[in-house]
Amino acid sequence: LHDILKLSQLPKLTKLTLHGNPVAEHKDYKMWVGSHLPNLRNLDFSTITKIDRDNINVWLKRHAQSVKR
Repeated sequence: LHDILKLSQLPKLTKLTLHGNPVAEHKDYKMWVGSHLPNLRNLDFSTITKIDRDNINVWLKRHAQSVKR
């Protein structure tokens, strides 16, 4: 998953397909990707909606709190 961080250097990246990639086997990969690529509008052939962004933000806050503990 940490290889996704390299993609954050591509601000014009709006579509990404990880379907079939080993990273897609990780339980929370969509949340991880969405939280680190805020300009992404489409992931694995699906549009990232406002509700998805809200869920990503909630997940990120929870994840950050659990890391601090």
